[in-house]
Amino acid sequence: MELLPSEDVYLNRHRLSLFGKIIVFNCKRASATHDGERSELIFCSLSFEREDNMFLKAADGAAVISRKRSARVDIVKCKCAIHVQKRVAMPCILVTKKSERGGKFPL
Repeated sequence: MELLPSEDVYLNRHRLSLFGKIIVFNCKRASATHDGERSELIFCSLSFEREDNMFLKAADGAAVISRKRSARVDIVKCKCAIHVQKRVAMPCILVTKKSERGGKFPL
C-alpha cells in the first residue's frame, strides 16, 4: 500500500464509503497517444491504518468515458446502490457529458 497525502482526500468532494474503505472519484482530461484528448473517470480506494493513524492507497484505476476532444465529463452524484440479484452494495456514479455545442445528456 502506498502513502497518500492528506490533502488529496479533503480536496476531492466526490467520495463514498464502501466495505470499510473510502473510494475517491474524479473526472479529468488526459492526453491520449494519438487521438488527442479523452475524458477519464479516475478512482482510488483508501484504507485507514490504525497503527500509522493515516489513510493508505489500497488501489487505483481509470475508465475512459469519452474519446471526443470537445466533450466534457462531470460527476453529478456518488452513492452506494444495492445490486438486488447479488445482494451486495456497489458504488454508483452518475456523470454528465457535455459537448461544446451546448447539448447535455447523462451517460
